[in-house]
Amino acid sequence: MLYSDNCYRKYTQESVTAGARKVLVIIEATQERHLALERAVITSEIKEPGSHVHLFISVDSEKANLSTDNKTLYRDDQWLKSITDKLDHTGASYSFEFCWSNEWQKAVLASAQHFQPDHIFMPDPQGEKQSLFSNQQSAMGIATHVSCPGLHHSLG
Repeated sequence: MLYSDNCYRKYTQESVTAGARKVLVIIEATQERHLALERAVITSEIKEPGSHVHLFISVDSEKANLSTDNKTLYRDDQWLKSITDKLDHTGASYSFEFCWSNEWQKAVLASAQHFQPDHIFMPDPQGEKQSLFSNQQSAMGIATHVSCPGLHHSLG
């Protein structure tokens, strides 16, 4: 486990196999449906033997209702299991991190620079609500600073 830049990383596998296809999937935890993950699961990107998925799980603190009565702010082991179960069925290995940084774009960049993905899947730009995750400028900022072949917005 690593703690840095307001992010908690947990690696569920010993290591990523050398030469494995690496996919970064960004999860906005307050959304009920995770289209970026769904798109990553149905594409061929993670179906190659030895593929590895890294989940970047965060909340858009600027747009989310941060009051204590917002039920979507509370996620537990069952919620996380519902996310990772989707990956278990693909055969891909995975790791995840939780991040509560106010600097979403920089946090995603730090994760991508650490993980060095081949592809990045981002949440629906229309989403359940407008957010930093749906900001086209954020996606372009990430695309210009990360060297990977594919940055995918998951459209609903």
